Parts: sequence; C-alpha cells; structure tokens
Amino acid sequence: MDFLHATDQLSDLRAGLARFVNDKLIPLEATLDRTGVVPDNIRKDMADMGLFGLTIDRAWGGLALSLFDEIVLVTEMGRTSPAFHSVFGTNAGIGSDALSRQGSQAQKTRYLPQMASGQIISSLAVTEPQAGSDVRAISTRADTVPDGFRLTGQKCYITNATRADLFTVLARCEAGLSLFLVDKDTPGLSIGKAERTLGHLGAPVADVVFDACLIPQEARLGAPGKGLQICMSAIDRGRLRVAALCVGMMRRLIDEAVSQSTQRQQFGKPLAEFQMIQNQLADCQMDHDAALALLEHAALATQAAKDTSRETAVAKLFASEAVGRVADRVVQIWGGAGYMRDNAPARFFADARLMRIYEGTSEIMRLTIAQKMVQQADIGTPEDVDNH
Repeated sequence: MDFLHATDQLSDLRAGLARFVNDKLIPLEATLDRTGVVPDNIRKDMADMGLFGLTIDRAWGGLALSLFDEIVLVTEMGRTSPAFHSVFGTNAGIGSDALSRQGSQAQKTRYLPQMASGQIISSLAVTEPQAGSDVRAISTRADTVPDGFRLTGQKCYITNATRADLFTVLARCEAGLSLFLVDKDTPGLSIGKAERTLGHLGAPVADVVFDACLIPQEARLGAPGKGLQICMSAIDRGRLRVAALCVGMMRRLIDEAVSQSTQRQQFGKPLAEFQMIQNQLADCQMDHDAALALLEHAALATQAAKDTSRETAVAKLFASEAVGRVADRVVQIWGGAGYMRDNAPARFFADARLMRIYEGTSEIMRLTIAQKMVQQADIGTPEDVDNH
C-alpha cells in the first residue's frame, strides 16, 4: 500500500511498526484470542515506540503526526488483531482528539503528557442503553452544583472501560450537551464487568456508571452546549481510523487466502488453479483496492477541508462492509480450516463484524451520505460548500 506524500519519518515509523506487527503481534494472536489479555510487555513496547501519542502535539510529548500519516500506520496495525490497536488507539484518536482541540491549557498540561507516554489510558463515553445512533437522546446529566457538576447516568459498551484512567463523557447540562473529563477514581464512578464479545477479544468493553459523581467546574471540556459538535468531529476522524483498520485487515486476509490457495492441493493441483478460487481472490483484491482509494481520498480531504463528513462516511461504510465480504470469502477458500479459531480467517471473520457497527452503523453512514448529498445540492457545488 503506497500512500502519496510519505515523509522519511513516516516511512521509518511504518517500517518499524510493520516489523513489530510481524515479529511480535501476529505470533500472539491465537494466545490473545484464548486469554483476552494483551501482555504488559506489549503495552510497554507500544509506549516506547510512541504509539500512544501519534497525533498528540510534540509540546506534550507526542509525535504530532497528521491524520493522513496516522491512517497509514493504522493500516499496518490492521494486519493483526484489532484488539492490539485498541490498547493505544483511543489515546491517539478519539480519546485525545477533543482534548487536544478544545482543552484548556491546564487540562492539556495535566493529561496530554501522560496520555502520550501511555501512563494514562483514555476512553470516550457516549453510548447509553437507550441512546446509540440517536446521540441526542442521551440521559446522563451534569447538574450544576456550587463547586462544579453532579454527574449521574450510565454509559454502555465503552471501549477500554476496564483499563481506562480518564473518561471523556458526553452529558446533558443546562447549556445543552457538553463534554466532561472524569478521572476513574472519582467517587461514585464504577465500572461494570467486561462484556463477552463476538470478536475483538482483548479490547474490553463495559458499562460505566456515574452515581452522583461530583466533578469540578474545570472538568468541562470545551464550550458549554458544544459537546455534541466537538464529539462528532472526533468521531468523524475515528471513522477514518476504522476504515484504515479494515483496509489492513483485508490485506492480511488476502495474504492468508493466497498462501492457502497456492499451498493446499485438491484433485491433484493447488486451489489457486481453480477458476472459482481465482474469481474470489480477484473480488477480494478489488474490495481492498477500492476501500484503500476511498480512504486515501477521505483522509486527504479531511486535512484540507472543514466538513468532509460525507467523504469519511463513504470510506467507513465501504471499507467496513468490504472487509466482511473479504473475510467471508477467505473462510470459504480455507474451507473447514477457516472455521477453526486457531486460524486467522475465523478470528478476522468475527472481528470484521463489529466494523459495521461502531463509530457509526452502516445505516447511519448511509443517512449521512444522503443528507450531505441533498444539502450540497441545495447550497451549491462542493467548492461553494467550502465557503459556507
């Protein structure tokens, strides 16, 4: 995969990350699948490589990579279990994005250096039992009290909840939906039991409950009532990271399919010599290449424009559905062996299913795309939209 405009720094980082994935992470996949635990030494290696602070400014100890550069690296991480990316992904992505863009100097000073080093794991807490795609329906409240806010409510399916040190929480207050930074040791905050999930084993998700948690005034992140806008900006970028993971997963799956089909023989010849297998391999490659092109286009557009929610939705939607198609084909090419969880195709098949749900379901992506199409038709050409 050759992205445009790659810098020497990016090339070096990518080469080092590729070695890390090949030499350390891929050999651990089956063990991670059985235990659901990412070893401490792997987390330390990630910290030493600077992965927790990929996009955090250098002033706070990060690498200050652009979104485009980060996407290149995320595709490399996609070649292994997505649970490994989850260890640092929230710090480099949705966990630090709002703080980096909207945080006060005091908030940045307190949290960003520790997030960049991996000492603090962050988590974004938005989803609720009755508010998933309908974010505006959240019921978690931040009521004003003399010294700050009293936070009450429940979040569910929160990635990294059981290992997070800091939660960025979307809650309803007098001014409207706002964001709040809440430390894990805040009295009244409790974490539920990690959920048993279909895939992404090793990336824990759990409920987070706020039982009249008292948080100070300075815990509010960004302007009052602007939490949803800030949050959606971070999630838009998060959608590109999901698309990048999908592209990387497809690359790995294709490698597994080609290896199996050229080595395994049936009826006296390699599987790869059968035309039906060749058709499936070609379809896998087309899905990968199309997803990669859409991802690159959306990443570059996001860096250059104010509102690229349509482009990010297109990239996320196509890549997340394409990886499911590719995973299904590769399991079929592997036959019975592809159904065994000790083999990569079965694990990736389970992992791929989540991609069509989190960071915006496929249904919401389609709504977003259509709404933006209609909006842009009403107000002018895409060039005109940039000026609004």
